[in-house]
Amino acid sequence: MRVTRYMEQLLGRPIDAVVPFEAGGLNSPIILTLAARMGIAAIDGDALGRSAPETQMTSWHSHGVEVTPMPLADSYGKIVVVSKAVVPTYVDEIGRVVVTKGG
Repeated sequence: MRVTRYMEQLLGRPIDAVVPFEAGGLNSPIILTLAARMGIAAIDGDALGRSAPETQMTSWHSHGVEVTPMPLADSYGKIVVVSKAVVPTYVDEIGRVVVTKGG
């Protein structure tokens, strides 16, 4: 919730819906829990129909939908936002650093 509230501040408006990145693993339950806790919609818009190891493998990317700004949070409360990614793999590369260094 912390990172979603942070994105609302950056965007200057409330976030009224969230979409799971992929089906499987913890991705969908986390998004469904987030939506329930925030009282917002969870859209059934899985971007791949199965698990995907990297963001650029989604149908969103192949249709030109930007995944940035991409907020990332670690277990210590730090937040990193990838504002723009020229290379499609950049968001995941930064995400791995945040996850690895952030517990």
